[in-house]
Amino acid sequence: MKKAILILFIILCNNTNLLAQKKKIKKSGAATSALAKAENVSAEMFNNNLFAIRAGSGAKKDSVMLKTFRENSKPTALKITPFTAKGKKLFLISWSENVVTTTKLKTEDALIIFSEIVNFETKSKVLSNTQTTVNIKEIHFLDAKQTVSETLQKVRREGFVLNLNPDGDVILKNKTQENKLTFNTDKNLFVAKK
Repeated sequence: MKKAILILFIILCNNTNLLAQKKKIKKSGAATSALAKAENVSAEMFNNNLFAIRAGSGAKKDSVMLKTFRENSKPTALKITPFTAKGKKLFLISWSENVVTTTKLKTEDALIIFSEIVNFETKSKVLSNTQTTVNIKEIHFLDAKQTVSETLQKVRREGFVLNLNPDGDVILKNKTQENKLTFNTDKNLFVAKK
């Protein structure tokens, strides 16, 4: 019996020594708030502001502010697409926002898609585009006493759909028109293609 207690005591002492000798795992670096990344560019939120940040050599970083958001609002489906236009490295950053407006007789559900093309060499936005699709649900009364009603549903579209070509040119298109744009290195902007 004494041997069994002695063996048990030795096993327990060895286990506690093993547990005490485990090394603590250190977390390396601070937690990042990057919403999207591509190459050395990330999109991050700071105090309700959305920034495009390019990591340079060492601790140097270039940043461009993209948009300020309302309280409790954040971008969704954020995407960064690097491309080259006229020999310049540019980044297309796109995201969406959903805004719902409700009244007693009408509900508007708007999906807004933002697209910004950023040139980090000049730390500027060279093209901005907004496309909005609004689904409207409205109660329409058929008589003056408002006893009979029907629900109408409509879709309203505003702005242009942005398409990026492999050569770096941009096409802005809606139902009635199409604009072809090319990057002008002298003006540092996208201009109408001739």
